[in-house]
Amino acid sequence: MTRAIIAAALCALLAACGTASGPDRVTIQQQLVPVAVACDADPGLRPAFADAPAAIAAAPNIFERAKLYAAGRQQHLDWEARLEASRTGCAAPQGTPPR
Repeated sequence: MTRAIIAAALCALLAACGTASGPDRVTIQQQLVPVAVACDADPGLRPAFADAPAAIAAAPNIFERAKLYAAGRQQHLDWEARLEASRTGCAAPQGTPPR
C-alpha cells in the first residue's frame, strides 16, 4: 500500500515537471532610441593658403604667381566645402544623416 502511494506521488511530481508553464520560445528585439549628441561645428584652424600676399610678392615671375593663385583657389574651395559641411551637419534635424 505504501509503495503504491509513493509511486503515485512520484508519478504526480514527474508529470508536474513535464508540464511546467513558461515561454515556448525566446525572441530578441532591437529598440533604436535616438540619443542627443553635441554638435561640433569647428572645422579646425584656418590653413595657410598658397596665394597669401607674402607668397605672391615673393614669386619671381608671373608664371609662378599664376601657379600660386591656382593652388590658392583650390585651397579656398576645399576650405569653404569643409565650412559648409560643418554648418549643415549641425543644422540637420536629429535622426537624419548629413549629406
